[in-house]
Amino acid sequence: MTMAFLGIVESKTNIMKNIFTLLTVSIFICSCSTNESKIEDLISDYMFKNLNDFDSYESIELKVDSCYTSIYTDSFIVKRANNVYTFAKQSKELRKEERIHHNYIINNAKYITLDGVFEKYMASSEASQKLWSMINENIKIIENENEIIKVKANEFVPKLNGWQATHRFRCKNAGGTYTINNYMFYFDSDITKITSFTNLDDNKNYEIIKIIDAAIEGNGRKIIDAALEDARE
Repeated sequence: MTMAFLGIVESKTNIMKNIFTLLTVSIFICSCSTNESKIEDLISDYMFKNLNDFDSYESIELKVDSCYTSIYTDSFIVKRANNVYTFAKQSKELRKEERIHHNYIINNAKYITLDGVFEKYMASSEASQKLWSMINENIKIIENENEIIKVKANEFVPKLNGWQATHRFRCKNAGGTYTINNYMFYFDSDITKITSFTNLDDNKNYEIIKIIDAAIEGNGRKIIDAALEDARE
């Protein structure tokens, strides 16, 4: 009789465990469903306020996940990486301009005694030196920013920071043509607002990631070298 009683107790215990598990899973599913619904509403509201033609908006895919802070979204690190991007781009344009003067100097060195050539030759020589001076100043700034990025990235500790959603959608642009877009939206922990977003199709975002990675690896100089090399093309 004791064994039978224990069997009944064990059976009831297992039933209660199964019920508890089902309830837990159900609550989790409902919670996820609610979170996704809130995120969809916030994104829809954003689209309504910002798209050229909201009626053409069509969601293709939405992936929701918990969000952790990242070196690639940290405002301080991203700001420094943007500085590197800006000064590298500026240096590329300066180098293009410098090459015009450089080529004039090379091509006209043997004609320097001719009327009018000497003045232009000296002017190009002076301009070339001035442009290189500006480029070298940019290089110093870039190297300093890279070092700051490296230090901050090594100190960085990811923390849970709300929610994020990768969203793929189609809509009409200002010209009336359908385009497919990919965005990453970030939300506060209670999903009451969009805290920020990133256009994943914007090439600059990938350039910023490359700059941060290069700085962390100690290869930040290759960013400026690549920019100066591009200026030769």
